[in-house]
Amino acid sequence: MLTLSQRLDELPLSREHWRIVLLSGLGWMFDAMDVGLVAFVLVSLGRDWDLSRPQLGLVASAGFLGMFLGALLAGRLADRYGRRTLFLAN
Repeated sequence: MLTLSQRLDELPLSREHWRIVLLSGLGWMFDAMDVGLVAFVLVSLGRDWDLSRPQLGLVASAGFLGMFLGALLAGRLADRYGRRTLFLAN
């Protein structure tokens, strides 16, 4: 008798699996692109707002702080209401 884990390992990859991989990859790509664009935006931001290098560092760090706090909050909300509900609300 096969266990559930063994049965899942033996299943062939379906079109649905590839769709999930593609959508997950696109989600990761857009998230990484969002973080990467900060470097380009900081140049214009510093020039337009006359910001010093330490101030630009704070602006860049604020984005990462927001991601950190958002992950903490989202994790707690996902534990309470479920990941699916949270993804649909997002």
